[in-house]
Amino acid sequence: MVKYSWTYSKISGVSDCERRTKVIYTPGKFNETFDLCACIILLVLIVVRLSRGFTWTLERRSSIALLLLDVNVLFSAFFGFCWTYMANHDIYANSWQPFFCGIVQKISFASISFLFFLFALFLTIGERPLKKDRWLIYCLPYALAIAALLLPFSRNKIYRLVASSYFVHGPWHWILDLSACLYLYGALRAVWHRWRELGERFWWTVSFEVIYLLAIVMNAKFIYLRMSNFLLTMSLLTLTLFIGDFDIRGWREQSVIDELSEIKNRYGFRHDFRYFVDKDLCVAMLDVDHFKDFNDLAGHKCGDEVIRIVGQTGRLFFGNDIYRYGGDEFLIVTNHMTRKQFVKELGRMADSVASAYIDGAPRPVTLTIGYCFGHPQNNQDLRDLLTKADRYLYQGKEGGRRQIVGEKVE
Repeated sequence: MVKYSWTYSKISGVSDCERRTKVIYTPGKFNETFDLCACIILLVLIVVRLSRGFTWTLERRSSIALLLLDVNVLFSAFFGFCWTYMANHDIYANSWQPFFCGIVQKISFASISFLFFLFALFLTIGERPLKKDRWLIYCLPYALAIAALLLPFSRNKIYRLVASSYFVHGPWHWILDLSACLYLYGALRAVWHRWRELGERFWWTVSFEVIYLLAIVMNAKFIYLRMSNFLLTMSLLTLTLFIGDFDIRGWREQSVIDELSEIKNRYGFRHDFRYFVDKDLCVAMLDVDHFKDFNDLAGHKCGDEVIRIVGQTGRLFFGNDIYRYGGDEFLIVTNHMTRKQFVKELGRMADSVASAYIDGAPRPVTLTIGYCFGHPQNNQDLRDLLTKADRYLYQGKEGGRRQIVGEKVE
């Protein structure tokens, strides 16, 4: 097999060696190894995720997008390995296999940015539905990029096939790069507005975005080195492990953001459970007094507005430390303030909710609150704290409601 030095013409998008009689490019054994390792890692990751109870439902859209992203990078690595193997073992002359593997690999690589954007979008919006016009806007750049790869006229200007063995960049390759950059920008914008809520998930999501940008640059500038799929595989592995999505039965049970109140829900609290151990905590359970009256007398729309007002007001005073625990019950767990400040903020929150205007509400919205303090050493201690706060809540209900009951603060 003959090797030639590689030169690239920015004007024509065709290498000088394409004009020679014998044109063969050898990717090298190391590139085979990179793609093969990526295939094995992704295959194990996908099988483990599927075996742990993954089910296909629209309520778990971010998890579905992440799984599809795993599968898509697997396709990119697998067909990249097939093409490399063919080029290294003389399976190239007058054969359609290298061409087919190359095109599928390019389509798979171009699809990564779109699936990553969907993952970031669903991670932030939870279960809220998207309008059809939004879907059309979001899918348009991806559809144009794929169409450009499939149509012979445009495909030949994006990639040029050299001796049935290697694709080189053509003058229209910027179409794929532009599509990828648009989706990466959209993904960053989606998670940027909720970076406080996402916490470490935000940083792992951004890290994958940086690695993907690096992979695009490597594909464009370092044509001899084909390890972009391996880099994306390792980044996907860490993203899946550290973002919390590996616990399919837990985090995937529902979105961690409650659609109505726009605060974290009970499943979000379960995910944050480990962060509260071995810390000085202030815990409170809140309940809307006679919530059923709002639904019965003013309709469910009014009841929904009550839930939204309580959730958003609580967020103003306690940030991301408030959760919708279920129905009209809310939970606050924080270690970001003193006990005296915590009790004071509970009172201010209750007053703010009572003074909020809700159209059609038969009366002001009042709260009964039970609170306590503690330093849990393990998960069971934390559960005991929640039970203790719940007992104070029911003491407040039995005492006439619209009151704050809990431990004395010195």
